[in-house]
Amino acid sequence: MNEIEHAVNSIHKILKTPPEHLLTDCGRSQLIDIFNTLIPFINSNSPRKEWARLICRQLNRFTNYNHSILNKIWVQYHDDILYLQEETNGEQGMGRGWNHFKRIINFEKELERRESQFYLEINEQKSLNQLFCEHQKFFEKYLLACISLHSKVKVHGLIENINDALCTIYELKESSINSESLQCLNKKLKCIEIDFDCTNRKFQNLTSQFSKNANSHKGPNSNFSTFLPSVEQIKINRSDTVEHITNILLCNRWTIVLGDPGSGKTSLLRWITCVFAESILNAQERIVLEGDDSIPVRVPILIRIGEFAMWLKKYPTKTLIDYVGEHTWDSKRYCPDDNKNVLKELIAHGHALILLDGLDEITDARQKGEIVDLVRKFVDKYVRGPDFISAFDDRMFHGTLLSLSHGYRNIVETKPPSVPGGNQLIITSRIVGYQLHPLVGTFICHYAFLLMDYNETKEFVKRWLSQIDKAVLEVSLDEGINLDRELVEILSKKRYNVLKALLKNSSDLVSNPSLLSLICTFTFQSLDKFNPTSRVEVYNHAVQIALHSWKSHESKISQRVLTKFLIDLACYLHFHSPSGLIDEYDIKQLCCLTLQQQGLSCDRTKLRKYVRNLIPLLDFNIGIFAERGLQVFGFVHLSFQDYFVALSLVHGSPDEVAKRILTVAIHPRFHESLLLAIGWISWRWSSNNYDRFCNLLITSSTQYSIPFGTILFFEAFNDIQRLPSSSLIFIALNILLDHPYYPSKTTYLMSVLLKLHENIIIEWMETQLKDEKRLSNFCRCLLQNAAAHKDEIETKQKSMPSAVYQQLWLLHNISESAELIIDQTLRIIMRSTRMSDQIFNEDLSLYLLSNNISISDSHPLIISAIIGVCDGVCFREEKGIIKIDFSIQQIHHQSSILTPIIEYFANINESHSMKIDKLIQKYESIIEKCLPSDSSSNVVDSFIVLICLQGLLQPLIYQKHDRHKALSVALGRLKRTWFYIKKSFNSCLSGNDKLHSISFIQSEVQSIIDESLLRLDQSDEQRTSFLMACASALEKLGMWNHSVWINRDDCYGNEDGKHFHHQSGFENLFSEENLDEMKISIHTQEMTHQKLMLLLNILPQSLQQLYYDAIISSTRNDASKIDVVT
Repeated sequence: MNEIEHAVNSIHKILKTPPEHLLTDCGRSQLIDIFNTLIPFINSNSPRKEWARLICRQLNRFTNYNHSILNKIWVQYHDDILYLQEETNGEQGMGRGWNHFKRIINFEKELERRESQFYLEINEQKSLNQLFCEHQKFFEKYLLACISLHSKVKVHGLIENINDALCTIYELKESSINSESLQCLNKKLKCIEIDFDCTNRKFQNLTSQFSKNANSHKGPNSNFSTFLPSVEQIKINRSDTVEHITNILLCNRWTIVLGDPGSGKTSLLRWITCVFAESILNAQERIVLEGDDSIPVRVPILIRIGEFAMWLKKYPTKTLIDYVGEHTWDSKRYCPDDNKNVLKELIAHGHALILLDGLDEITDARQKGEIVDLVRKFVDKYVRGPDFISAFDDRMFHGTLLSLSHGYRNIVETKPPSVPGGNQLIITSRIVGYQLHPLVGTFICHYAFLLMDYNETKEFVKRWLSQIDKAVLEVSLDEGINLDRELVEILSKKRYNVLKALLKNSSDLVSNPSLLSLICTFTFQSLDKFNPTSRVEVYNHAVQIALHSWKSHESKISQRVLTKFLIDLACYLHFHSPSGLIDEYDIKQLCCLTLQQQGLSCDRTKLRKYVRNLIPLLDFNIGIFAERGLQVFGFVHLSFQDYFVALSLVHGSPDEVAKRILTVAIHPRFHESLLLAIGWISWRWSSNNYDRFCNLLITSSTQYSIPFGTILFFEAFNDIQRLPSSSLIFIALNILLDHPYYPSKTTYLMSVLLKLHENIIIEWMETQLKDEKRLSNFCRCLLQNAAAHKDEIETKQKSMPSAVYQQLWLLHNISESAELIIDQTLRIIMRSTRMSDQIFNEDLSLYLLSNNISISDSHPLIISAIIGVCDGVCFREEKGIIKIDFSIQQIHHQSSILTPIIEYFANINESHSMKIDKLIQKYESIIEKCLPSDSSSNVVDSFIVLICLQGLLQPLIYQKHDRHKALSVALGRLKRTWFYIKKSFNSCLSGNDKLHSISFIQSEVQSIIDESLLRLDQSDEQRTSFLMACASALEKLGMWNHSVWINRDDCYGNEDGKHFHHQSGFENLFSEENLDEMKISIHTQEMTHQKLMLLLNILPQSLQQLYYDAIISSTRNDASKIDVVT
């Protein structure tokens, strides 16, 4: 069956099945058209048959991979199929869809080319079973080597003195243990191996942050001077929806896992390697990690990028595929030379799970770019789906969402790895530095480790203690020593309780698996309370415990000299070894140099003797540095290397240290060491020296395009034990906020504020934001931050403290322009951000909530008064109609004059009209007590309430209070409120939705008018006032439709016509002669002085004073003549 027949049959099958919720009548119609268009091509000799075949080739993939396809996909296919018809001739007039059609055709041709090349190279594709049978002995040895290397995690330095531990901790008599058993036991317990499990580790999907079209992630960054924090930061927040490794392996052929140091990246890949290797040896075809989901087995190939980089220096013309088979782990080979090509053959036939660890572990920025490029080329050629799609191919329907019962995901365009066939890839990297050289493709999915929460850390501790106790019992029993199991269990419970208390008090610190393992080790060694507050304390404690054993060893090399050697060694590895490894010759040379510099001896013979004794003792005694392979050495964890590099940075005066830190600040490899160094300074230095250092760090780089010293200062906040003085924090915040060129200051400023105590933030705002330019910058940052997180609904992100917004409002009295900036900022933020707490007017909110009062159901006059003073307008959709509503959470204006309105709600004994009269009296009383020059918030708010309660067109307000400065301010505030309501409403509408909603609102207003005009008890003045209010409201909302109101043909059309023809909202509908009618109408209505005041509202504000002086004042008996200058 050819591709066209297969596609026709698939469509026929879809059409015959019961309609699903994804296939509408329109979609079914499109599908029928596609079906009818393709049938003639089955036996056709048309020159366009080749196009039809290629289109059907893609269509067959989509129908095979997706259970159901969204309507818009069928619409797109319908548009593509049109180009197969003979009526379309040439490319002219083809329309925008022609480019999409050509992309499909060219892409399918490329896939066919790749398929032909594939079979040309391997002749016939072999299954995994076939390859396993051909190379059974090799695979057995290789998989056993994988299990041997990766099935256990080593715990170093658990017990310092085995004799003391057995006697004091486990209460054994010293005489009951012979020296030989004690020596063997001591050796075995120096390093204990325990099992580990990553099944329940949680991840966050970051794929949306690495869109191929994003400017910050368009391949390698060639700018080697790029300062690390200046790159847009990857955002990781614990959300309600998390991913587990099973789902990641099932759904993603190409995966990159990011994580902080010690988060478990290497452990994850080692665990995957071991699980897959054991499953293959047990003849399993699929692996079940959790639940009912299973993953097809693939042969794991785990490669450390750091060791590949070292190998590449020896063979600079080689590539990553050449390294496969020769790859090592801690310099230990997986494969002998005579079988090294078997793994390449495995990759060629598509049965490998390729695991690349540590994409960040490259010291040289240029080499890192080259290696990332080598990895990219390897992935593009060797890690393809069974359909020959590459990770870097463009999606045909990128961004199209397929609705599922459990959520949304992208439509599947390539065969998922849950089906056997095709290689699979997982790469790990630290988060910091990855953005400089990201590996980005449309099919590559990015994930990040989520830090463990309290329950996960408790489970980790429980499992760790259980494994250690089990190992100690087994090792002791092997040496003929029977420990009291009941005592072991009691000790374990005590340790667990100590650790559980620490977990509650230091959740952020112990959520990292590496740090938590260290703390568990310390607690096992001693039940004394250890309660660190920073990372550097944990590492320092670990090093001091490790070095403590050195004191008991009779050596002429002091602990001080040993520490200096470890510092020199760490710096050497940081600069020269991406893998973190050093061979025996180099380490001896470095050791000789250090010992000589420390004045131990100048005799080379003596120095070499010291070195010969020192290196084995380092490996065996201190537990932080070890022989990782045959004559190859390194720190047992990269974090120890970072720690000793940090110690090299903090030696000297504050000026020297600041200069040294700024010198290496742009080097990505030093990032963690810099943070630890600043943490050390905050922990161990005096307050004066600490402040001096911080001041130099903050201010020394302000002249650069990126204030990297200031940024580094803020980056270290999670690692410092105490903050410097508030004045220095204020200087740093100001530098960041005022810097003219730094592009990502919004991101950093907001993240920094979230780290600070709100008292510090408030003090900074009070003292530093009085400058309008700085205030404007701060408001812009708040708005940009709100916009960036507007759509992050599910993310449990830490929100800005309410006190920040409250303090911002308190700054509104600085000036009129400051008030306008703050008003706009808070209005937008309150409407665009989902606030969990009530920020403004809590007394009103608390009363309404406690009494179950809904403002939306209150009287319109009260609603308008509250909206006029506090805002709170929001919009909701009801049956396709956008309606104006009120939300307490969206109030953005603090007011202290709302007590009378609360009393209005509390008064349930009087009628509404009586309560309104009392409200008017109270607000008039507030105004009368104030001077005409008083334009404070209370007076302005009182005027706003008064205008809302009495009506904007009520002339008595203007006549009585025309000398009050606050009145014009109140009118300006109301005008601004109307503007934002109209703007917000219109932004919610578009196209037909807008017309539909406007028509609905107009019909509602018309029904109100009709009902009102049928009442016979109304005077002309009442009708006029009412109609003007309706017209004004509709005009301000931009909903006035002339034809709806002018072409009226009803029983009372003539009655209300005269009122419509002479209102300000309608005067633009008529000719000049209508103005004369308006004058007559005004005269016949015998307008009094109060009615002249009514017209004041129609005029622009610039003409109101002139009108008042020329017309209104002249009607008074005591009015004096005025001169009008034109």
